Amino acid sequence: VRVVPQQACSGCNSKASCHISGDFDKMVEVIARENTVLSIGESVNVSMRTESGFLALFIGYILPLVLLVVSVFTVYYFMGSEAGAAIGSLTTLALYYAGLYLFRHKLNKKFTFYLEKPV
Repeated sequence: VRVVPQQACSGCNSKASCHISGDFDKMVEVIARENTVLSIGESVNVSMRTESGFLALFIGYILPLVLLVVSVFTVYYFMGSEAGAAIGSLTTLALYYAGLYLFRHKLNKKFTFYLEKPV
């Protein structure tokens, strides 16, 4: 499914904090429900399970925040240096996001989007 941000995001209340909004079209791989007949250019609803949304929230926002705070205090406790704490916490986040990138294909299997016709 190709998401055209100008059309899809104009009425959304979360567009300021959403990462799919922007100037470029986004491609999202979705699974159509059985017996769904669609044609190119037709408006559709894209949805995902609530559990997948919470997992995405945890992986994208909560866990990095916890890692950042814990690493700042841990490195500062052992080194006693604010600069060291800043460098250590940024290194921790860099390693975390590198790990997410390396395992992106495995993570993609956990997030399944579904396609259906609007009612």
